[in-house]
Amino acid sequence: MAKRKKTMAEPEAPPVGILTPAEPIPVQVPQAELDALREALALEQQSHTETRGLLEATKSRAEGCWAQIEAMQQVTLGHRDQIEQLKAENLKLVGDMALLARTAAAAEDEVEQHRIRGDRAVAQHTEEESRRWTLEADVERWKARVADLEHDCEVMAQGVGEDTADMEAEHQKALQAMAEEVLYFRQKAEVMAQGVEVEKVEKVHPIIELPGLMELLKKLEWDGRDNCPLCHRHKTWGHRGDCPLRPWVED
Repeated sequence: MAKRKKTMAEPEAPPVGILTPAEPIPVQVPQAELDALREALALEQQSHTETRGLLEATKSRAEGCWAQIEAMQQVTLGHRDQIEQLKAENLKLVGDMALLARTAAAAEDEVEQHRIRGDRAVAQHTEEESRRWTLEADVERWKARVADLEHDCEVMAQGVGEDTADMEAEHQKALQAMAEEVLYFRQKAEVMAQGVEVEKVEKVHPIIELPGLMELLKKLEWDGRDNCPLCHRHKTWGHRGDCPLRPWVED
């Protein structure tokens, strides 16, 4: 049998057992199963709608939370600024406290110095008071000595009578020495009463070395302002050249 030759116009026959698209496959689906599928699809669509609603709600809540986060970030930034300000104030307070501590230490040192100076002043005042009491006691003792010597002078002056020349000379000599001692102790007591040390009295008033002071017995209160009891001249006129009181008064 001769083999038939294909032509271009003839379509190629499909393989055996394969359906062509032009031939729909007949499917027989039970109605119950279709209803079940439709119901399942409806449920799935409903679940999808609910899920989308939940997603929208979650998105809205997320946006709200993000807004809260941003607000909290702003608050945190404000708190951070406040913290930095508080740190600066704390550093300033620490510096002020250090300054106050140094000031308090300086004040304590000054108080201690005042206390030391006060103790020294009290000790010096006590020493001066003791010295003053000692000087006053010495003055009173010298005054008593002067009074005793004056009394002895008066007694000896009254005891000088019309005895022999030798006796009178001895009395005159004793009276002159006693007068000089009276003047010395009187001047010494006056100088001590003014606060001058006893050792300096002999240098200030060397009375005991002056000769010719017998005539001063009747005028012991002479202070150099009245007429001289020896040359009878006032100090403004000047003493006589042979007056024994001239070097003492003019010095």
